[in-house]
Amino acid sequence: MGRKTFLIPRIKKNLSKNVEIQTFANEMWPRVAFLCLKGLKKALVKKDRCPWIDFGSGSGHNNAANWNVEPGFVRRRSMAEKSKKKRWPWIVGVLVVLLVAGYVFRRPLLGAVMVWWITPSKAFDTYKPPAKPDYSKSESWSALPNRKDFSDFVPTGVVSSKKPRPADVFFIHPTTYFGSKHWNAPLDAPKAMRRVNVAVTKHQASSFNECCRVFAPRYRQATLAFAFKFKPNGKKALELAYSDVVRAFQHYMKHWNKGRPFLIAGHSQGSIHGIRLLEEHIASKPIRKQLVAAYLAGNPVHSDKFKRTLKPLVPCETPTSTGCVASWLTLGKGAGSVRRYSRLPKFYPPKGYEDVSKRPHICTNPISWKGEGGMTQAAEHLGAIPYTKKKNPIPKPFVGAVQGACKDGAFVITKPKAKGFNRFLFGPGDYHIYDYHLFYMNIRKNAVDRVQAFLKKQSKPAAR
Repeated sequence: MGRKTFLIPRIKKNLSKNVEIQTFANEMWPRVAFLCLKGLKKALVKKDRCPWIDFGSGSGHNNAANWNVEPGFVRRRSMAEKSKKKRWPWIVGVLVVLLVAGYVFRRPLLGAVMVWWITPSKAFDTYKPPAKPDYSKSESWSALPNRKDFSDFVPTGVVSSKKPRPADVFFIHPTTYFGSKHWNAPLDAPKAMRRVNVAVTKHQASSFNECCRVFAPRYRQATLAFAFKFKPNGKKALELAYSDVVRAFQHYMKHWNKGRPFLIAGHSQGSIHGIRLLEEHIASKPIRKQLVAAYLAGNPVHSDKFKRTLKPLVPCETPTSTGCVASWLTLGKGAGSVRRYSRLPKFYPPKGYEDVSKRPHICTNPISWKGEGGMTQAAEHLGAIPYTKKKNPIPKPFVGAVQGACKDGAFVITKPKAKGFNRFLFGPGDYHIYDYHLFYMNIRKNAVDRVQAFLKKQSKPAAR
């Protein structure tokens, strides 16, 4: 508790109870007013004045003679008031200009304040990172198949199969830590942990629980400031977060995978880690043959990666393509360019980070599951789900709520015909936080379709 918070209530309490102090204050106020006359000589006008005291005729405290005020003070006071009236139009004009400027530049100003607020005050190298997660322990995972957790949620009215799941999904959650105490979130940070459970595992990772067993690690995610203060601190925070994701994936492969088909899925920061995980630990490794597909929304996957670091993986071009990567960034009409998502350098192993601000990236239509193409129809949209609190059930999906098409690297949609999709963290019309919610049922069905297509390919006898 700060000193001001502690002292001010006590001072007020003592003043209200101490009669001697109150009496002293009553006796001293005329002297204080006199000091006002002498001390504010240059504060309000060039002449002495204390505008809240009446110096009209009479006796007692209101009589100027009792204050030893020099002759002519009252006359100068009236002149000062006239001068003050002349200044009012200027003051009002300045205030109007400030208000208009504040309204016009409100978003950049609010953005600057937000970045300042969430950015840690110390450099990455000067603080001790949180303890490493132990992925042999259940608490280091937000979702595991051998227990009941938020990944088990199913929307109201949706029937889930009781058959064993033929594949797995390794899901990497987005940024949920906005604190400024650390560059990387401790696993027990209460708000971040709650957001991972409710906002992400319940509403994003659960979209894969029909096709797959869900494995979703907790990791020391980089605080949101990494996206605005990338060099050098944000970059180092992102590297630390990725190291946890790698260890979690290696633990999954060693102890739980046992040769099963798997998907990689993620959102936002999770997609950044997912892309690099594909590049360094899957695409060129024997386990690539077990990869069904990758769903990496909310962060661009640049096209040149498929010729350099992701080959032989390819962009997903059909609803049943396998060994491919699907990626989309959801914007509404008039939301501006999606190029802002390419302002951060991207990792290209083994060289390191490169400027990708002018490089094209892929766009997968998360309704039709095709690349570039025409506008989808409302009938193709299988259902969106809104955010729900804690353990409240997910409501019945909103069917036919949106239409959309890939355009200039973004998946541009019509305004959702449903409630609950009007929060824009990164500006009007930027549906970033709804990249999974808006297409929840389409993702759910497509994951099942891809797994089935993958299994069919595996069951076919090799050509002679």
